Amino acid sequence: MDVVRKLLSVAAIALVPATVTVCYLLFGDYAALAFQMRDMEWDFLSGVITALLGVALIQVLPLADERHRQILAMLWLARIAVTLGLMLFYEGYYVVLDAQGYYYNGLRLSDPWALFEYGMGTENITALVGLLSGLTRSYSALKVIFAFIGLLGIYITYLAAARAFGREIPGLLIALGLMPSILFWSSILGKEPVTSFGIALICWGAVGYFTGRGWSALLALAIGLVIAASIRSWLAAIFIAPIIATIFLGGRVSPAVKGVTMLAAVPVFLLTVQRFAEHFAIDSAQQLIQQTNQLAKGFATGGSAQKIETQFTSLLDMILFVPKGMFAALFRPLPGEIMNPFGILAGLENAAVLALLVKGMLRQPLRAVLRQPVLLWAVLTVMAWGAFYGFASYANLGTAFRFRQMIMPVLLPLVLFLAYGPVLSRQR
Repeated sequence: MDVVRKLLSVAAIALVPATVTVCYLLFGDYAALAFQMRDMEWDFLSGVITALLGVALIQVLPLADERHRQILAMLWLARIAVTLGLMLFYEGYYVVLDAQGYYYNGLRLSDPWALFEYGMGTENITALVGLLSGLTRSYSALKVIFAFIGLLGIYITYLAAARAFGREIPGLLIALGLMPSILFWSSILGKEPVTSFGIALICWGAVGYFTGRGWSALLALAIGLVIAASIRSWLAAIFIAPIIATIFLGGRVSPAVKGVTMLAAVPVFLLTVQRFAEHFAIDSAQQLIQQTNQLAKGFATGGSAQKIETQFTSLLDMILFVPKGMFAALFRPLPGEIMNPFGILAGLENAAVLALLVKGMLRQPLRAVLRQPVLLWAVLTVMAWGAFYGFASYANLGTAFRFRQMIMPVLLPLVLFLAYGPVLSRQR
């Protein structure tokens, strides 16, 4: 593994500057035109300088293990190649991007703090850009800062996974950091890097909670829920519900901590559900059905869209659709369903994850899942997320790939544990 890391480090050091330079020469003008940048050279140079500061910051970060520093530096170089290199094609090709609104609206804010509001993701990201503009007004530099937030999220997720496995697995950190969906979408200037960071804290807190860390895990869990739900309010319910279910089904936690957790989690869950209902103007089952139909119709646009065959007329229709939607949210597009560069890459990634899941299901009996609280929590979390996002993901497979970046840090370690758990972990 040390030899592999060294070879990857050498390759990254050699390829990153070349990739960034070539992409800038090929696509820099198109990106500048799309973002209406008058001085692309200054903006891009600021991004390069910020990226180099990120390399220096990795060298002084307090890490759980010094061996992680080299891997993080390598993963950061890969992110630089994507953020300052390959992403220029994406920014130049797609004329209208959310990042444009976050950037220009953020720069115009005189009081960014006034815009912050719980659960309002667009406003909160815009406000965050406004705050960061006090450091730099360069789009490229701000994008690099968001990419670094995403990298920190990956590292925290790895620490949670390593604790679940019971040992250090450097290859898992590399896999998480280089997974195409994670690498790209958690490097953009947008909601995904911040959401990923919040979900990483949730994962670390949940794994720590079910493996005996107690109060420190609860604190990390609470902070992660606040961050993630500040961007998408319904995420709190999606991640709290599996924790409550796992506690009921046998989490090995002290009665005092378990009692406090339940007292805090149940009201937060109910408040989140209420907030979700208010956000989407839902006050009856019929309105829930109508809003779901509108949501599916709204996402069914663009080259990767597909129409849901039937309209939902009852809650039973929605429940019967959940397995199909969940599969789309977690594993589609499959190879051949979208024939563009993004679709081909997504299909290969999804096929690999699906193959690992099938292998794991054949190797791990159901009783093994029920005996391990962390594994049970991960399974329930993935299912809860897939059930919720299935309605939007089925309607647009391109959107499905982007959304999946949120749950992939849970899904990938889960399928690896199911497929190779006895080999990768030690008896806890």
